[in-house]
Amino acid sequence: MIAEIAHKGRTFKVDLGSPIDLAFPLHAGEDQLRAWWIDPVTMEPVRYGDTTYAVKDGAPVNFRTIRFNTGTAPTPRAWDISRQRCIPWATC
Repeated sequence: MIAEIAHKGRTFKVDLGSPIDLAFPLHAGEDQLRAWWIDPVTMEPVRYGDTTYAVKDGAPVNFRTIRFNTGTAPTPRAWDISRQRCIPWATC
């Protein structure tokens, strides 16, 4: 199905029957995709009291805490594309 989308005087055509998959597998570690020099994703089993929710530790399921953007990374430039201006906390 072809859809036509008009936006700010321009018309775009998109084939809704042929989407582009932008997904990527998520895993912990240095080789994971990341943006703006931020620390890598971390994943660890949920711990509640003496129970660790990891199959390798005897739990019936893996239940993980996943953390994104947990570090304080330098952002040399951060541009707000929607407003065409520098984000206040950044140096542009």
